[in-house]
Amino acid sequence: WYVEDSNEYVATQPPIGMIVYATPDGSVESAANGRTYSVYKGVWFKPVMSGGGTSYEVVNKPDGA
Repeated sequence: WYVEDSNEYVATQPPIGMIVYATPDGSVESAANGRTYSVYKGVWFKPVMSGGGTSYEVVNKPDGA
């Protein structure tokens, strides 16, 4: 996820609630509260069903993780 800053793009945290079709290469699975998430560089992704397939929602780090 990038934002424009002074005519250049800077990597930043994606917004909570953003839906992506795949998690980044290098993501690892982590379980919390009986659910499996993918985590990449501190960003937590929750699998969600979308259009008959799995997408991923950016979420806050779950309690207990």
